[in-house]
Amino acid sequence: MAAAAIFGSSGLANAAVTVDQQPLIIAKPLPPNIVLMLDDSGSMAWDFMPDICYLYGVDCTQGTINNDAMINSSNNCVYYNPSITYPPPVKVDGTSYPNAAGLTNA
Repeated sequence: MAAAAIFGSSGLANAAVTVDQQPLIIAKPLPPNIVLMLDDSGSMAWDFMPDICYLYGVDCTQGTINNDAMINSSNNCVYYNPSITYPPPVKVDGTSYPNAAGLTNA
């Protein structure tokens, strides 16, 4: 009898409910704020910045007159500088990720 009382009243819990489609605290509905961007330029396939080597077929090796600056960390801030110990990135909560134990864990 107790089971019938419990399961018999479950129909009320499953009654249809209309859910609001806009926030209750905003009087005027806001327009959608979503932008979908697709990059089909091919730039995401390039392996380095700047991309002059890829675009113009230039030999990006040391000793080439115009490319010494691109492969030098003092001129190209994106280029890896082996004399700097880069700290681990910061997490969302503000704490840092731990240092890697070594190159074998990479």
